[in-house]
Amino acid sequence: MRFANPEYLLLIPVAVAFVLMSGRRYLGVNRLRKRIAMAFRLIVATLLIFAIAGWQSVGQNKGVCTIFLLDMSDSVPEDARRQAEEYISQAAKHLGDNDKIGIVAFGEEPLVDTTPANVRQVGRLLSAPGKQGTDIAAAARLAMALFPDGHGRRIALLSDGNETNGDAAASSLTAAAEQVEIDTIQLASAKPKKDALIAEAIAPSEVKIGEPFNLRVNVDSSDQTTGILRVDLDGRTISEAKVSLSPGKNNLIVPIQTERPGFFRYRATLEIDSDGDPRNNVGRAFVAVRGKPTVLVASGTNSNALVSSLRQHDIDVESAPLGAFPSRPTDLQRYDLVVLNDYPADGLSAAQMLMLQAAVRDSGTGFAMIGGERSFLSGGYYETPIAEMLPVDLNVRQRKTFPAATVVIAIDISGSMAMVEGGYQKVQLAGHAAMQTLKLLRPDDRFGVIVSGTGVDWLTPIQEAAKRQEAMDKISRIYAGGGGIYVRPSLEYAYRALTAEKTRTRHLIVLADGNDADEQQGCIPLAASLASRGVTLSVVSLGQGKDAPFLQQLAAAGKGNFFLAQRASDLPKLFTADVALMTRSAIEEGAFLPKVTSDELLRGIDWSSAPPLLAYNLVSDRPLARTLMRTHKDDPLFAIWRYGLGSSIAFASDSGPRWAQRWLGWNGYGAFWSQTLRGALRQRGKTDHTILVRREGSRAIVEMQAFDALGNPINFLSPNVRASRPDGSSLDLKLNQTAPGKYEAEMEAKQIGDYLLTYVEQSSAGEPLTTTTAFAVPYPPEYRFARPDEPLMRRIAELSGGRANPRPEELFRPVRQTGTSVKDLWPLCLWLATGLFLIDVAIRRVGLPVALFREAAQAIRARLRRQPRIRTEPVGTTGKLLTVKSRTTKTEPPPQIKVETPSKSPVPPPPEPSGDTMSELLKKKRERKGS
Repeated sequence: MRFANPEYLLLIPVAVAFVLMSGRRYLGVNRLRKRIAMAFRLIVATLLIFAIAGWQSVGQNKGVCTIFLLDMSDSVPEDARRQAEEYISQAAKHLGDNDKIGIVAFGEEPLVDTTPANVRQVGRLLSAPGKQGTDIAAAARLAMALFPDGHGRRIALLSDGNETNGDAAASSLTAAAEQVEIDTIQLASAKPKKDALIAEAIAPSEVKIGEPFNLRVNVDSSDQTTGILRVDLDGRTISEAKVSLSPGKNNLIVPIQTERPGFFRYRATLEIDSDGDPRNNVGRAFVAVRGKPTVLVASGTNSNALVSSLRQHDIDVESAPLGAFPSRPTDLQRYDLVVLNDYPADGLSAAQMLMLQAAVRDSGTGFAMIGGERSFLSGGYYETPIAEMLPVDLNVRQRKTFPAATVVIAIDISGSMAMVEGGYQKVQLAGHAAMQTLKLLRPDDRFGVIVSGTGVDWLTPIQEAAKRQEAMDKISRIYAGGGGIYVRPSLEYAYRALTAEKTRTRHLIVLADGNDADEQQGCIPLAASLASRGVTLSVVSLGQGKDAPFLQQLAAAGKGNFFLAQRASDLPKLFTADVALMTRSAIEEGAFLPKVTSDELLRGIDWSSAPPLLAYNLVSDRPLARTLMRTHKDDPLFAIWRYGLGSSIAFASDSGPRWAQRWLGWNGYGAFWSQTLRGALRQRGKTDHTILVRREGSRAIVEMQAFDALGNPINFLSPNVRASRPDGSSLDLKLNQTAPGKYEAEMEAKQIGDYLLTYVEQSSAGEPLTTTTAFAVPYPPEYRFARPDEPLMRRIAELSGGRANPRPEELFRPVRQTGTSVKDLWPLCLWLATGLFLIDVAIRRVGLPVALFREAAQAIRARLRRQPRIRTEPVGTTGKLLTVKSRTTKTEPPPQIKVETPSKSPVPPPPEPSGDTMSELLKKKRERKGS
């Protein structure tokens, strides 16, 4: 036994004195109870002091616990892995009675496959860690946490040694300090004998337009071979050459001429005959080309007037029609501003929205949204990442000028809606779309939901939208089942309910599977009848199926909109856009002249000659945003604010011939758009800062070099770099100065894809200036290695005191330092103290019948001391009498004690036994009867 903090034992005398003094306060308690209570209290105090002092039991270790670490990454071939499992099975046969074995399978992460136990037969490994990485250090840490007490500790590492994450050498030093030996068993590598790979592609981070530069491609080859090296720019091949590779490292130079400004990704691919692993034959580099600002205008309608006006004002413009929006984060980096001109939300996927949001927030790209019938709320942007960036609020339910509307949604809940998309069933996404629509409605609007599967029924009868929470609870619990949607019964249900409604606007949305819409007969006349009675009908077809043409005709007959949703995840955007458009709650029509403030962005324009606009999208003010133009009803028309590192602007009217047709011939049209959009352009940083990245396994070292025009280092900066990962997440890096003019930070780079790095500095006006570069992880580091790392495996064994490549029977040899195992006893002390304290309270507070207990104890004692009775036998036969006689004659009479008393005569001695036993017995019987 021992105590971790023995100094606390000095409190025992204090506790004894305290208990003795507290015993004086026991009033109305007899002495015995007082002594018992004080004894219990003294034991409780002693146990508490033992717990504080850290009471422990110490014992010598017996046996050895060996935990095997099995490398299951892609760099280890399947046959080597099977040999490793056989090696573990052979080792388990030599397990001693006190030995234990455990198994940890690892790759990108370690997993416990077998907890330490005394088993001599190992089954097939069931763990499946990620195979695109090797983290030996994490596996060693997990193994050290698994060791049980009372055993010597050893780790057996079975790997090729090609680690991509962590620091195995450092973990072996930690193991040695913990008295854990690591034996290493070298496994073969999975790399083929003939292989060539692109280690990295290097290019300058920034050049001027028209300036040539060299793309350097570093290639590792295992043999003398030839191949073709291609370089493409955004999928367009710009260079192709035949190359000859020698064994080892090869440095290939590809000259490139810049053509236009922007941020470009150059990809190098290598084609080798009979290459062992083509997955590692790719590399990417990124170059920022300085020049005139470039703007991307994504339009859902005609945008020729806006594009022509910007080009006339010396702004490079690229157009992206519907469906052609960039899909990679690096593609957006070539633009200083992205404009969504009457562009609907269903033209952007969820990933593209997040990508655009990250570009504005983390890289300083400018953003602008221009209105129209498919923009803002009517475009389906309600509660999307794009809506978060806007300097206006799309929540316009608080307006009281709209007439009340009734909206009914008929949802298909047939069996086909049970299909999973993005982790959710389609019917759940449809329910989410219905809930998003319900959020759009004002409290005085009305709302209902019809479900159609095996039959048709109301999920939520038409009621006020103020009771939306109850309706949303029901919608969240819908599930799929049954046949296809029954279109005609659904229309008939809605027909009876909507024609009875008194609201001015009445609208029906039918969601149907494009390949499973049943009972179509009579639906077109019924939809036309609804339209004639003022009820509009929109249809959303989920997928381009055989019934999609019928659904499109149904929407046309109902004078509503038809939407073709290729993905169920688009339903919320389509539903909200349709409701906002059909109920006219998102658009205000009528000519008006804007009210203009005297802001710098709007100066130099003759607003007195500005013609009126014909309509605008309804939006609300957002706190912290600058509203520079308002409508005749004081609604926001033009607003700007800063979102993250970028600027975001919103213009609620359009820029084309529909609502702004009178502006097209106005002299201030071009000046207005060039000035306002220039105000949101990305603000480029100075060129005296260069950001470089070098990769070390799964880590990336970000280095910034800061030198002035004369080459002098710029010191004592506190640079921050915003890093955007391939999954859309971001983190801030604080760079520390490591040399004159050099600053470094380290980040994790495990994900495959492109990483954007944006350096942020403040201008003299306090505006953030950004410098963006990028690096790529084109393939997992696991695919880079060509041979086993035997030196690392030997070093791990040497640093930890283990052996390299031991025989299986040696893995349970006694460890060098047997050591001791320590077990904490303080939890036991606390439990005992708690129980004894309760007994102490019971003794002092509860009156016990001690006298009754004493009497009971005495009775039990007397019963235990009582002499056993002599067993008498009835006399029935002569044999038995003779037996009794013989016993009587053989038994000596007990000694007679003579007692003399003054008042009484001496006691006569007992009569001598007679020889006639039967006569004596008869005599005694007569005397008893006579008395």
